[in-house]
Amino acid sequence: MTSWPAWVWRQYDGQALMNAVKKELHSWNEMIHVENLPNNASDFSFWVTANLPLEDGTRLDLLTMDSAVQRLRCQLSLLQRCTVFKCRQCNATITSKKDVFSMSLTGPMGAYVNPGGHVHEMITVFQVSNLNLMGSSSSENSWFPGYRWTILNCKSCHQHMGWKFTAESDKTHLEPQKFWGLCRGSLLLGLTLFVDQDGGDEMQSDVQYIM
Repeated sequence: MTSWPAWVWRQYDGQALMNAVKKELHSWNEMIHVENLPNNASDFSFWVTANLPLEDGTRLDLLTMDSAVQRLRCQLSLLQRCTVFKCRQCNATITSKKDVFSMSLTGPMGAYVNPGGHVHEMITVFQVSNLNLMGSSSSENSWFPGYRWTILNCKSCHQHMGWKFTAESDKTHLEPQKFWGLCRGSLLLGLTLFVDQDGGDEMQSDVQYIM
């Protein structure tokens, strides 16, 4: 027996934390199949680190933590506080966490190499805002067979943000028919810092670090 209530123990229980993070991921978008994710707390915490669009410094901090429990606690805080993704250059709102989905079983974040050998870490989403299409679409060297790609720039600052992918006209069986791939390096998480206790609005911040 212990004098500590059960909710305190749950904050440091690996399985409970893993379930809470999975629930939060599923709340982002039901198409994120949490049943396909690692069942071991340590492996799962590393998967989350690899698949969240984090700053390199934040990702390194998470990877160097000695405890999976500590890593999961920080990840849960990030997921609960994240509401939107913003342009790193000008802070324009680009997409919502509700629009994140997975184009593969490995998760919503993937690494893709272009013909020049440059690696793009990219997150896939259903909807975007404040972006402009640049040039015409092309199917050449598409990372997603059956889809044509078009370059995306931020409407406000013109920074390259990623690509729009559209199913070719004869590929009507593909789902979704269109989606957007956003470069991790071009995004910031919009994080909620706190809620005004007097009933005011939630405050937003682009600060990445929570440790």
